[in-house]
Amino acid sequence: MGKTLKILVCGKKSIGKTALLEQLVYNNYNINQKYFPTIEDIYVACWEKDKGVKEKIRLYDTKGMENSRDSETINQMRYLFPLVDGIVLVFASNDPDSIHCIEKLKTEIEKFNRERRTREPFHFVLIDYTAMVPPTEPSRETVRSDLQSKLKAQCYEIISLEKRDALCKPFIELAQLITQINTKGTISIKKPKVFSSKQ
Repeated sequence: MGKTLKILVCGKKSIGKTALLEQLVYNNYNINQKYFPTIEDIYVACWEKDKGVKEKIRLYDTKGMENSRDSETINQMRYLFPLVDGIVLVFASNDPDSIHCIEKLKTEIEKFNRERRTREPFHFVLIDYTAMVPPTEPSRETVRSDLQSKLKAQCYEIISLEKRDALCKPFIELAQLITQINTKGTISIKKPKVFSSKQ
């Protein structure tokens, strides 16, 4: 077992974060099941990398923001920021307030990161969870594209929780981003000392 990856899942209240995680980890989503507001929950999953190395992923399900002005919820989440390696921001492209919430969250997380100055920038992915909306609205494509450019993060659309492969993709790609080897380093080569003997 390799390193345990820690991923924070956040967004607006009642946007479907818990349903996404229940289906991702347990394949246990029931459309008739009633979900209660989350305070905080932790899900654990294993991810097998290409090289056969298994990574444990700890997913932190957080309390959703009431609206984009909800700084109290962000303050309650702040203690998780130094613990996590990556962040999944969940929104719905047909809900403008959910978009404002993730913009506010990303701003606050980056501000926190700048204040600490001791760690690498967070890796982010965006999930547009639109299970109840027809997938062909052109305006939603524009919203996703604009948001992806603005927040500098890959955006994935989840239309149905029944397609588990599509649901796994953003989490696997985030895990790959976190665990990728930094190849931009340099190798310094010292010249060997030459010894000569005078005769």
